[in-house]
Amino acid sequence: MRSVYLTAPPEAADELARSIVERRLAACVNTISCESVYRWEGELVDDDEVVLIAKTTTDRAEDLTTYVRDHHPHDVPCIEQFEPTAVLDPYAEWCRRSVEEPIRSDDEPTDDE
Repeated sequence: MRSVYLTAPPEAADELARSIVERRLAACVNTISCESVYRWEGELVDDDEVVLIAKTTTDRAEDLTTYVRDHHPHDVPCIEQFEPTAVLDPYAEWCRRSVEEPIRSDDEPTDDE
């Protein structure tokens, strides 16, 4: 299992979180409003941001990182990966199942039908 820590501007955070889960890049994304202080292009910046903590698998973490890099409004988004050392087994299993591609049953119609 992998947790990916991200930050985004408030106006982009909800759509980013929703699209990550819809694309099965993460099982869940927590969003937490915060205020960040950082230096950008030589200036001290005080900004409202949203922390996004995406729960995913090791296998999907790079795809998640690539997606965020390509869809984030900032040129240099905050993307940090953490590997939790203690995760409840049923939660880790739910996370794994949630990011798997859905398995199509033979009973489902295809686009050709």
